[in-house]
Amino acid sequence: MIIQLQARYDRLETLQQAVDGVTTELRQLAERWAQLRDRLKEISGNDFSVQNREKIDRLEATVRRLLDQYGFRSFHCDEIYHSEDNFRPLVKERDKEDGEIVEKELGFEICASDAIRLKWAYYLGLWSVAAKKKTNHPNLVVFDEPGQQEIETESFSSFLHRASVDVGADQQIIIATSETLMNVKQVAGQTAKFVNFDGFILRRLFKG
Repeated sequence: MIIQLQARYDRLETLQQAVDGVTTELRQLAERWAQLRDRLKEISGNDFSVQNREKIDRLEATVRRLLDQYGFRSFHCDEIYHSEDNFRPLVKERDKEDGEIVEKELGFEICASDAIRLKWAYYLGLWSVAAKKKTNHPNLVVFDEPGQQEIETESFSSFLHRASVDVGADQQIIIATSETLMNVKQVAGQTAKFVNFDGFILRRLFKG
């Protein structure tokens, strides 16, 4: 019995040492990340040219407009901003305890359906900016089954409509969806080209 307890103690002690080592490493990484984040804040926000600032402002305004059209509900659309460090969408809120304005990335703060709406708005926002301004965007956007997470029909219809009318002269958007062809044609209008597949798109060519 004593031998078994000693062996168990040794195993637990080894595990504790491993946990302590990982904890120390994670703490060091967190401190390093905090330092780098502060440095990024110091150098960001003041080095944008007038042209780049116009692109950022247009992106922000377009994303807000599209979110409103798609029925985004987790926050008021005017509360959505973009980080000047990495241009990820974030929200500015007033802290309930001290009243300070804090920035939060839109992760677990929003529901699953609004996360889909945010992706639509962000990708098409970048696409829209590229139609008006010179950017490094490839002018191609591909959506594979964008109507996920039990998204409302009205939201999906608005997405299809905006995608069909906002396309630029040298731009292309490809949307693969299991929605009925009739419904998609009613929304997308005459500007889209439709390719309908009966059954599975990917099939075995030869049996062997």
